Amino acid sequence: MDLLATYSKLDSVQKALRRALAVPLAEGASQRRPAQRVHRLERRLTGDEVAELVDLYRGGTPLAQICETYNMAAPSVRRLVSDAGYPLRAPKMTCEQEQRAIQLYATGLSLAKVGAELGFHPTAINGVLRRHMLNPRPRPGY
Repeated sequence: MDLLATYSKLDSVQKALRRALAVPLAEGASQRRPAQRVHRLERRLTGDEVAELVDLYRGGTPLAQICETYNMAAPSVRRLVSDAGYPLRAPKMTCEQEQRAIQLYATGLSLAKVGAELGFHPTAINGVLRRHMLNPRPRPGY
């Protein structure tokens, strides 16, 4: 502790450490670390839970809702569905939608507004423009 005081200008850290060291351990409390979170998907869910998750996905339940229900990230859910042998849902733009996106963007709408109009993310609209060899306008302020 004295070594910390010699080399540290952080008085608040010193005070917090002194308080923490002064507090005795409660009776019956152990010094073991808390149980670690299980990171492997195969160990987090049972086979029945994975089957239920896949059925929800195949039934059209939104990915965000499945993620919230199972407290998992979207890539984890997609991996479980893919590992179960089912195709992933990926909204694809039709040729007509791509042409409409190009037209809307040419009228001066932003990527975000074109995406909102067509129901796609702005980066998807940007991808369409680039595939058709059209460079997006520079962002304002850059």
